[in-house]
Amino acid sequence: MKKHLQNILTVFLSILLCFSISELYFRFFYIESDSLGFTLSHQKWVKKYWKPLNSNGLRDREWTQKDLTNKKVIAVIGDSFVAGHGIKNASDRFPDILATKLGNKYAIVNLSFPGWGTKTELFVLKNYPLKPDIVIWSYFPNDIKDAAKENKIFPPDEVKIPGGITGKAISASYFLNFIYWNIFRITNLNNDYFMWIQNQFNDSKVWNTHKRELETVCELTKNKNTKLIVVLFPFLTKEANSNIITEKVENVFLLNNVPVLDASKLIPKLMESELTVSKIDAHPSIKLHKLVGDELYKIVLSSKLR
Repeated sequence: MKKHLQNILTVFLSILLCFSISELYFRFFYIESDSLGFTLSHQKWVKKYWKPLNSNGLRDREWTQKDLTNKKVIAVIGDSFVAGHGIKNASDRFPDILATKLGNKYAIVNLSFPGWGTKTELFVLKNYPLKPDIVIWSYFPNDIKDAAKENKIFPPDEVKIPGGITGKAISASYFLNFIYWNIFRITNLNNDYFMWIQNQFNDSKVWNTHKRELETVCELTKNKNTKLIVVLFPFLTKEANSNIITEKVENVFLLNNVPVLDASKLIPKLMESELTVSKIDAHPSIKLHKLVGDELYKIVLSSKLR
């Protein structure tokens, strides 16, 4: 009996030791971004890498009127793809790569924030105090969500946070947080959300609402006598299935004589593992940002946009 208890105690202490070592590692050493930004590790990532931040809370430098004097101003508008979700160094984002290539004659203002949709981005553009010479509009298929909400259609929950003891445990322990959300990713492939996005593009009311939003982008920039360039990003883990969606959006802009950079056309230049930040963060990788920045440079310098 005594030996049996000793064995139980040994097993318990071994498990406790392994848990403690794992907890120390994930709490103090492991740091990685994730697609939706909900893990404890991602919160550490944001604290360490999400900079610079200006007075508007955007991941960009603080611009003054003096900085913009005698320069062509390019406003890059978008969501987490433009803000550089998962990109540790802001200089590796495609707006910053474009800025480096263009040089001091241009000022690239980053107007982006994770979660923004077309409606919010339109509001930002309308209320931006300066008139940009060029607007680069970054588009991702979930930008249709504002139009869906306007039609009283709401997306499914992308993240299901448990309650009770389980919820408290994964909120307190970095190791358990890592284990839980990796099991969540394996067992929940998030197809529900992608299918919901597809359904919105197939819903005539939602699509017509969204189409008007896109046309408003064209009209607003035209009225401001501002050149417009659009960058289309597909779901990088579902690129083939995204084409039907992005083609509809692309056609709206092409009918309004707006040049479009379809990022899916750049994908064949990279291996599948090089497209995204990581297996758990489906945002564009540094290499894809570089390709987009290089292509935008060519478009900006094209004869129509000089």
